[in-house]
Amino acid sequence: FNFFEDYNVVMFEIMNLEKNSDKIKALESYWLSKLNPFHHPFIKQTIDEITSNDGKLKITDLAIKHKVSRPTFNTEFVKHIGMTPSQFIKINRFRKALKIATTAVTKEQLIDVAFLVEYFDQSHMAKDFNALTGHSPKSFFSKISHLENSQINWMFL
Repeated sequence: FNFFEDYNVVMFEIMNLEKNSDKIKALESYWLSKLNPFHHPFIKQTIDEITSNDGKLKITDLAIKHKVSRPTFNTEFVKHIGMTPSQFIKINRFRKALKIATTAVTKEQLIDVAFLVEYFDQSHMAKDFNALTGHSPKSFFSKISHLENSQINWMFL
């Protein structure tokens, strides 16, 4: 294994240090020196737009905004995030629905939750929930246990 040109030499020096605390500091320093932050012309901004947007987002509009074609937009998103923008939007919408349904002071009706997170209707939400969890929304929410004053929502299978 020779990931970096100086890896073997530096690891040998670090492992020959006497104190474990010195080894830890040297390892952290070495790995931090190799950190290469992620920079992309539009991925981070797109993720921020998706996660902070309450309205409907069109992928074509996002691609046009960032001056790339939709196929290029999709390809870059899959390459760096591991899923298409539409899949990411579905997961984000699911997370918002989960948060609303589990933290509301008064339990919202599922139809209200569906509209609050921009599903077309309750059946659209049910389809996405089933695809992501294997359960209908009603079944999913009935099986959730609330732990740590509802800060952790857990589903026991």
